[in-house]
Amino acid sequence: MAIRIEWDEFEIALLIEACEEVLRKGKPKSEVVKTVSSNLRKRAISKNIAIDDVFRNENGIALQMQKMAYLLTHGEKGMPGASKLYAEVAELREENPKKFEEILKRAKEEIEMTDLSQQNIDKKALFAQWLNEHPIKKYTPSAIIDALDVASRYCVSKKVCKDGFWSMQNKAEFNAATSKLLSFRLFRLKYRSAAAKMDKAIPLYKAFLDSYVASREENTAEFEGEALNEPDSMLSTAAANSDDIIRLDFSDIGSLIFSKPVCLNYKDHTFTDFNSWASLYAKVAFLLKQDYPQIIVDGGSLSEGAAPEFSMNSKALRKPKAITDGLFIETNHSATEIASRIATLLRLCGVDLNKVSITYTLKKEAEQKRTSQARSENEKMNEYEYMLGELPTLFQETALLDRIHGFVKGWDIPRMNDSLKVTGWALNSEYFCSILHELRNDMSYSAIVEKLVKGPDDADTRDAKAIKKIATAYLKLLFPNVQSEIDVDKTEFRDYCLIPAMKMRRIIKLQQGFIDTEYKGKDVPFFTVDD
Repeated sequence: MAIRIEWDEFEIALLIEACEEVLRKGKPKSEVVKTVSSNLRKRAISKNIAIDDVFRNENGIALQMQKMAYLLTHGEKGMPGASKLYAEVAELREENPKKFEEILKRAKEEIEMTDLSQQNIDKKALFAQWLNEHPIKKYTPSAIIDALDVASRYCVSKKVCKDGFWSMQNKAEFNAATSKLLSFRLFRLKYRSAAAKMDKAIPLYKAFLDSYVASREENTAEFEGEALNEPDSMLSTAAANSDDIIRLDFSDIGSLIFSKPVCLNYKDHTFTDFNSWASLYAKVAFLLKQDYPQIIVDGGSLSEGAAPEFSMNSKALRKPKAITDGLFIETNHSATEIASRIATLLRLCGVDLNKVSITYTLKKEAEQKRTSQARSENEKMNEYEYMLGELPTLFQETALLDRIHGFVKGWDIPRMNDSLKVTGWALNSEYFCSILHELRNDMSYSAIVEKLVKGPDDADTRDAKAIKKIATAYLKLLFPNVQSEIDVDKTEFRDYCLIPAMKMRRIIKLQQGFIDTEYKGKDVPFFTVDD
C-alpha cells in the first residue's frame, strides 16, 4: 500500500507556486507536475523519509494541483477536497505574503541542497564507470572512491573546500584542495590507508575531470547547434552498462509492458533524447528519413493495404508525432507494437538489424507488480497504485485502457446483506431492466449533456467523449424525468453527474500513467456546466 505522509507547509508552498505557473504564466502542466514531483521526492529522500513509488508521484501531484487550483481560483477551476493546511497556507499567501515568501524561499533552498547532493552522487557514479574503463592493478574502483570520500570529508571539516571533491567542476579546484590536503601531516597519520590510496586516486580523478569537462563542453556546443543532438557520451556509457538495461531482441520481441526505452545506437551514433516508445519511434523515423527519404513519405505505410503510418496531415492520424516539419508518424500503438514496427521499418529501409541497438529498462515497480501475489479479499484497492497487475497482458495496454470510459470503484459498494433486501411492493426486476434498456436508445439525454457541458477546445477527444458518456448515464439513472436542459438543476447535475464522471475517467488516466511514462502527470480536461 502507498505510504501516507501528510504534506507540510514547505511542500504546499511549492505546490502553490507550481499552480501559479500553470494558471497565471501558462506553463505546460505536464512539465510543472514532473518538476514538482521530482523535487518533493528528492527532498523527502534527503530528509531520510522512507518513500515508495506512489509518494508524491506525478499522478498524485496532478491531483493535488487540482485541489489547490480550486482554492486559488475560489472554485472557478480545479476540484474541491483540499485539506485544512492547504487552505491555511493559501490564505497566508494572501494575508501575509512576506511570511509565505520566507516559507517558499526555505523550501527552495532545501531543494537546491538536495540537487547539489544528487549531482555529487551522479558525479561519483560517472567516476566509477570511468574507473571501470581505465582499470589499475593495485586498487579496485570502490577503494579509490572510498579514499576520495574520506579525503573530501576531511577537507570540508578543515574548511579547505566548501562542498567536497564531487561538486568540483574542473581540475584547478581539485588541485588547490588536494595540494593543501597533502600538507596536513595529521591526515596521513589519522587516515593512513586512505592517504596511501590518494597517491593513485588524485591523478586518476584529475584525468576524469579533464574528460568530464571536455565532454560537457562538446555536448553543450552540439545542443546549441542542433535541434536533435547526441547525448553526453559519458552519461550514455554509464547508462548502457547499467544492470537494469535490457537489449531489445528484434528476432523475438516479447511484451514490453512497464518498459521505457533508454538508448538507441544507429550507425555508430548514440541517442537518448526520448522519454517513451512513441518518441523513440519518431526519433527512428527522423533518422531514417535523412538516409532513406524515398521510404518515409506522405501516405506511406509499413505493408501493402495497411493504413498510412506517415502523413502531412496530423489530423489524419490518431496520435501523431512530428518527424520533420510538416511530416507526422502514427504512434497510437502499444510499446510492443512500436518495437515491432521499428523492426519492420528498418527492414524496409534495408538496414542491418545487427547494427542497430535499442536498450530499455523495466520500471522497478513493474517487477514488484509482476511478482506480487493476489490481493486478499479484505484488502482494499487504491486508484493511486497500479491495480491491473493481475489481469492478462492484453488488458494492460494503454491503447486498450484509453477506450474504457471510466472506472467504477467497486470497493466503495457495500457487500450484499439481508438488511438491503426489499420487503413489500417493488418493481419487477425484468420490467425495470427493460426500462433501462429502452433508455439506452434515447438520444435526448446525450443532447442535453452536450448543451450543458463546456470544456476546453483542445480537450482530448477520447477523454471528452468518455466524460460526457458517463455524465449522460448518471443523468438517465438519477434524473430520468428531464426532457430538456431547462429541466436540469445545474448544481445537482454538476455534483452528481459531471464531477463523478470526471473522477471515473481520471482513474483511467492514473492507471495509464503507471504503464507508460508518456501518460504520467496527465489529467483529464476540466469540464464545467454552461451557465
